[in-house]
Amino acid sequence: MDDVAASIAAYSAADRGRIDFAWNGKHVDEFVDANEEFRWSVVRACLAAPQAPSVLLLEHLFVADAEWTVQAWGSPLHFGQLGQLLLMRGQERALDTFAACLFRSFDTYGGCTEIELPREIVARLIARLTRVLARTSDKPERKRLKNVRQYFFKMRNNTVARGWGSIR
Repeated sequence: MDDVAASIAAYSAADRGRIDFAWNGKHVDEFVDANEEFRWSVVRACLAAPQAPSVLLLEHLFVADAEWTVQAWGSPLHFGQLGQLLLMRGQERALDTFAACLFRSFDTYGGCTEIELPREIVARLIARLTRVLARTSDKPERKRLKNVRQYFFKMRNNTVARGWGSIR
C-alpha cells in the first residue's frame, strides 16, 4: 500500500498536519503551500475511490483547499468535485464544514457552482438549514445560513452556476 492509500485508510484528526494548508505568506510566483502536493494526491485518490475516505478526511481536505483558494486567488480544478463528494458522503453531518467554506471567497463559491447532488440530498440539506435557522437568533449567523440555504435553493432549481464561467 502506498503512502497516499495508507494515509486515507488510517486517517485521523492527528494526521491533519500533513494535509493542512501550509502557506509561506506570499502570493503569485512566490506562493508556496508545503502540503499542496501530498494533499492533492490524497484528493485525487479520494475522488478516484469515493468510498475510501472518511467524512472527517473529506472535511479536512475541503477546509484546507478553501484556505488555499483564499490565498491563491483561484480554486483548484477539483474543488467542486471535492465539495460534491463531501456532501454526498457526509450530507447533513458535513453541512457545517461545507457552509463555513462556501463563502470564504469569490473563488470558493465559484468552485462550488459545479457541484451536482441528487434532489433528495438537496431537500434534506435545505430542511436542516431551515431547522437551524428557526432556532438561531444571531444576525450574522442567520445571514450566513440564509445565504447557504439560498445556494441549495439555486442548486435545486439548476441555477447555481448561472452567470459563472470557467477557464480550463
